[in-house]
Parts: sequence; C-alpha cells; structure tokens
Amino acid sequence: MVYAFNGVNDRAPLWGHLRRIAGTIVGPWAIAGDFNCVLAAHERIGGNVPHSEMEPFRDCVADCGVLDIAATGALYTWNNKQQPEERIYRRLDRVLINKDWCDHLKDLYAHFLPEGLYDHTPCIVSSNKQVQGKKCFKYFNMWGGSKEFIPIVRNTWQSRVDGTPMFKLVKKLKLLKPALKQLNREKFSDIEQAADIKQKQIEELQEQLGKDPSDMQKRALESEANARNHRNKVFSIEDTAGRVCDTPDQIQAAFLDYYEGLLGTSQTISKVHKRIIEQGPVCSSDDCVSLMRPVSGKEIRDALFSIPDIKSPGPDGYTSKFFKDAWGEVGGEVIGAVQDFFTQKRLLTQINATTLTLIPKCERPQNVTQFRPIAYYNVVYKIISKLLCNRLAVVLPNIVDQNQGAFIQNRSIQENILICQDLIRLYERPNASPRCLFKIDLQKAYDTVE
Repeated sequence: MVYAFNGVNDRAPLWGHLRRIAGTIVGPWAIAGDFNCVLAAHERIGGNVPHSEMEPFRDCVADCGVLDIAATGALYTWNNKQQPEERIYRRLDRVLINKDWCDHLKDLYAHFLPEGLYDHTPCIVSSNKQVQGKKCFKYFNMWGGSKEFIPIVRNTWQSRVDGTPMFKLVKKLKLLKPALKQLNREKFSDIEQAADIKQKQIEELQEQLGKDPSDMQKRALESEANARNHRNKVFSIEDTAGRVCDTPDQIQAAFLDYYEGLLGTSQTISKVHKRIIEQGPVCSSDDCVSLMRPVSGKEIRDALFSIPDIKSPGPDGYTSKFFKDAWGEVGGEVIGAVQDFFTQKRLLTQINATTLTLIPKCERPQNVTQFRPIAYYNVVYKIISKLLCNRLAVVLPNIVDQNQGAFIQNRSIQENILICQDLIRLYERPNASPRCLFKIDLQKAYDTVE
C-alpha cells in the first residue's frame, strides 16, 4: 500500500523505494494507494499540474514495469469538496500491477466507489471470471499458395448438396473448413512453430534490452501495450436502464439488449403517402430501369475483387482472398447465391450475420452506449452491399438535396463545419440582430431501424 506525500520533492524517496522493490520481485506484484500525483494531464479537471510534477511518477512506473489494472467506477478518485466553480478533480488513487499479474490473475479488476462524505473514493479489488469462447475458424491467406489448396476446394465443391443456391454455398463453405484446418496442420505447422520460436527470441531480446536503463521509450511502449490489452476487458457495465451488470451473463445480455433495441420495435408505423414523396425529387424512368436491371456475373466478380485481401473476415471466417484464390471452383456458386438474393429477396441467417467489435469511446466506459461498434460481415454480404451501393451511387446525386453534406460522392460533411464557423463569426457584429444557435445531440438516424 502507498500513501505519497503532497510535495514533489517529498515523493522522490518513494519512487526510489519502489524501484528497489521492483528489482527484487519475482511473480505477480501490485501497488495500490494514494500516489498524490496524476500520470497524465487528462486525469484532472480544474487546477494545473505541471509536467515536471508528473514526469518522476511516469519514470517510476516505466522503471518498475507496472501498469494500471482494469478498473470500473469513478475515473477521478479525489476532489477538494469545494463549490462547483472551485471544484478540482484528480485521479490520485490507483492500482498498479506488473506483467506477471496480467498473465496469472487476469480476472481481477478494481472498482472505485462514490466518495460519499470523504474526498477520496474507496476501491475494491474483485474477481470476475471471464468466459473464454470457442476458437473460431479463420482462413489464412497463405493457404491459397499451397498446391494442395485447389484440389481440396474442388473435392469439397463436388459434394452433393440440395437446396437453394444460397444454402448450397453456405453448406459447402462449412464442409470445407475441416479440410482446410487439416491442410494447415500438415503443411503450415512448421511455420507456426517457427513463429513461436521467433516470438520467444524476440521476448528474450526485449528482456535484455529492458535491463538497459537508457531504453525508456521501448519499455513505455511495451507497458502501454500490456495496459491496453488488460483494459480491453469489460468487468462491469451499466445497461440502458442504469442497472450495473457485473457477471459475464449480465454483461452479455446488456449489450445484446442495447443493440437489439437499435433494430427497432414491432409497432405498426404508418406509411409515407406516395403523394408526399412525389413532391420531392424522384428517380426518373431511366434511373428505375438502371436500378432494377438483373445483376450480371461480371458485376458480382468485380465487386468481390474490389474487396482488399487483408480485410477482416466475417463470422464464417472466410476472407475475400479465399474466394479470389478459388474463384475457378467456387465462382459459379457465389454468382448463383448473389443472384438468388436479388430474385427471391431472401437472405439466409448464416450470411446475414455480423460480428461486432466494441471500441471504447472514452478511457473508462461505464455504459453500453459508450462503445463504438465495428462490424465484420461475411464476404457474400459485402458483395451484395457493394452491388447496391454501386447502383445507388449513380442516382443519388440527382435526388438528394444539395444541402446534404455527406454520403454523396464529391461532397464532404466537413463543409458543414466551415459553414457553422462562418455563421458563428457573424454573431460578433455590433449591429447583428438577436439570434441563437442550438447544438442538439440527436441519436444518428442511421443507428436505428424502425
């Protein structure tokens, strides 16, 4: 436990003492308490913290090889309890852990409670067992360079599968996965072993470099990478109703409920009257013919080959590189599946599936709304989306009003920022008439579907 002095010079012996302890520690190690100093400028509101005050603390943290434990609750752990206009908040209390702690005690996290009548927030270190999901299949682009790759795909593609074109494609892709995994074990296991050996050699070299006190930048980067990996875990979160969820099942349910809510409700919504639509810009007859023409195999192939090879795969694990490598074998099935969607207007659940990766919008997210979702779609879904976008891109400039600044080619939403700045600048004129500007925080229209 640590309780640091208020003065910068008075804290210097503490930093030296922690360095000496770090040099003798073997195994997991944690330092907790009131350090009476922040690590970064954003860890305070109000008041001023000079760089010279933070730098000794930063150097000590880097020298000791420790990082912040994953935490929930209050971000600022101390305030001076003054009136609002004089209130100062700072993050003075924290729990620091070393790499061995991250490796062996992954399920422990710190929760900072409200301060109540005190000026510091209480901290509780708890355990929350994380559920490890099943390892999913992922296509590696190097497999396509093997001479056994095409025969394996051809053998699977010759299997008899009954059903719609879309079902046949999905089923054959599923049947192919065990054969590709076997190919990886037989032909590419040496690569994985060599990679493991090289990784160990890199770690040994990094450990040797870490013993050099002059190598501060390298250790700082390594510590930040470890901290980022540890902070990515969600131990506690508030759902949309403000209830705290702190078990894996509750956390999962909170995120699912939130994103399912964005997909709309089952309530009946009145349709927009056709006469109202016709009062605005509408597609011409030529535009309608262009939008409704049958999708050709060339369009589908061009859409596929426009997807970069390194794009992350969707839930089925296949990248666009697989379909490019095996186009001679699978191309007909892909074309048939995509054309089946446009004629039958149905999309199988296996294709209409999305993997969401949640990126925190702030340093310590408290609510399910404080994450930015990154969606990963299956390749067939991407092809269909590209075909729709390519056709809409031709007609949208003719029907979308000129004051719409985004989503149209050769238009930029940043132009709206410049317009807003010009409007505000005119507010300062002495003879300006009474006026006001509203900044309205509206949920994005395209975030929900009703």
